[in-house]
Amino acid sequence: MARPADRSFTPRRPTRASVSGREAIEFLSWHSRITTDSPESFHAMLNAVVFDDMTITRLRHTPATVERTRQLVDSLVVGSTLIFVKTGLLWVSQGDSSFELTAGSVGILSGYEPYTFVNPEPVDATLVVLRRGAFAMNGLPGFEQEARLLRSTSLSRSTSLLLEGLSADFPRPGSVEGTATQRAVQHLLIGILLGSHEENSRVDKRNAATIAQAMVFMAANSGKADLTTADIANASGVSIRHLQRILAATGTSIAQVLRDNRLRAACGLLVDEAWKTSTLEHIALASGFGGAGRMRRTFQTAYGMTPAEYRANPPSGTASALQPVPSPPGR
Repeated sequence: MARPADRSFTPRRPTRASVSGREAIEFLSWHSRITTDSPESFHAMLNAVVFDDMTITRLRHTPATVERTRQLVDSLVVGSTLIFVKTGLLWVSQGDSSFELTAGSVGILSGYEPYTFVNPEPVDATLVVLRRGAFAMNGLPGFEQEARLLRSTSLSRSTSLLLEGLSADFPRPGSVEGTATQRAVQHLLIGILLGSHEENSRVDKRNAATIAQAMVFMAANSGKADLTTADIANASGVSIRHLQRILAATGTSIAQVLRDNRLRAACGLLVDEAWKTSTLEHIALASGFGGAGRMRRTFQTAYGMTPAEYRANPPSGTASALQPVPSPPGR
């Protein structure tokens, strides 16, 4: 049972496309309205992958105006978009903000408002689109409304090179490599944003760093059924009470993060060919649930189906295509 805001983040295997003319304009129309003086000569190449918290797209296309209309904003339901320009020029406008992106620069756009790109020359850029709430989950609630040019740093340049390299051979969503890639990219983006606000920060950087550290530790250790709140707090260098408080301020909790991580892991194993002969008990233990009974109850609460039903008839896309529903209030 996916939330409405999840429909743009059903994991899909990496996709490559090279399209031209009006076919290319139509091909991209699901996320942007494209206009150009010469539709027949328009050409676009893209490499893309959809994870459960973000999409990464390497996009190269000839001169055009690219618009995210209000209708598309309401339809897609995404969070921030970060744009890393390798070559070319982009004039970007959203609301009251307008800025220019040149080779080597990075910009951020809000997923809540329409925007326009104009590239008067061919452009090669990588776009990272995040799920709504992704920054808030990591202690950065104010960033989703931003539209501006970010400060160029060694971290932003290194991240751009990493994304470019990944686009040549994206890892499969749901795999160990894919999950690690998604988490690593997310934390690199957090570092870029914090670095860009170094002189005039609107967030508590210490809390943001603590949350990031806790998220990384939980992602790496969710498979341990005996993992405790004290373990996570100790790894994050703060008290249990402080960690619970700063996570609650971003709308999540230790229990919710661990549950979501374990559900993603279980979904991946349930449809993994290498695990097709494994019992549900074995998968539950490997995912961190501690037993098949607990995994079954969590699945039914989150998805409205059992692990056995998911395994027999997985949703379209790839591993972990379902997304956990929010925990009931008070949990």
